[in-house]
Amino acid sequence: LLIDGVDMGTFASRGQARTLALALKLAEAAYLATIRAEGPMVLLDDVLSEMDSARRRRVLEQASRYQQTLITTTDVELAHGFFAGDAAYFQVEAGVVTRSAADRS
Repeated sequence: LLIDGVDMGTFASRGQARTLALALKLAEAAYLATIRAEGPMVLLDDVLSEMDSARRRRVLEQASRYQQTLITTTDVELAHGFFAGDAAYFQVEAGVVTRSAADRS
């Protein structure tokens, strides 16, 4: 893949490579939603932690287009500020899943 004529496989930073991979996954979800006439389940595993707030907001806006989106994070506030009460929040600790206090606010 090229961005501004530059081969991303050779010259992309780690952050740029992660952003590019995520953009391709979200594009794939949009494509599947179009051809299937229903949205796919979107799974995002700890993609928010290394993003600036503007990029994080754009990713969450895209992810929120789908009825089923599962986002894992070590910092629930990264997603809670965007979804607030429009999402269910769960916490996994020592292998036990519980409803998160963030879900009750």
